[in-house]
Amino acid sequence: LNPKMREQFAVRIDQFNVIAEWYHAAILEMTYLDIPLTPEIISEHLTITVTQAKEALDLLSRLELIETVSPDRFAKTKNQITFESEISNQALRRYHHDMLAKAQTSLQTQTNKQKFVGSETIPLNIEDLQEAKDILEACFQQILQLSERSKNRTHVYHLGIQLFQLTKGLRDDK
Repeated sequence: LNPKMREQFAVRIDQFNVIAEWYHAAILEMTYLDIPLTPEIISEHLTITVTQAKEALDLLSRLELIETVSPDRFAKTKNQITFESEISNQALRRYHHDMLAKAQTSLQTQTNKQKFVGSETIPLNIEDLQEAKDILEACFQQILQLSERSKNRTHVYHLGIQLFQLTKGLRDDK
């Protein structure tokens, strides 16, 4: 079972601009939890307003990313939804900024049993960057497979891996 061969549903960038708030992705994944999914419960678990939760459910339904199963249950309509853009996009940058801020908060508010934080600072030839990206993508795919096998899911997690240049001007980095 090649994870790269799995069917993915790519959200168009204009659709993503509409659902760029971080909690839309979290609500999509909350559909897998064994809890009722009402605006009040979403609000409580994600610390957003009930109005934001209701509007998010309505929007995700209109975009056909979720469907109503019962009055307090929803299901994702696509198993693996991807959000990506080859060009710089303000909404995607804001989403990643917000998730990095949540990661910073987790450093102070969550125990080591609730999170994993690790980092490495390494030298790397820029010509090896694509191979590094491929390795990281494989890691994402393995975590997605684990999520799919996971029984009785109880929480929604966000996985972020950052690999970026710290040095500037050493060579021509086109």
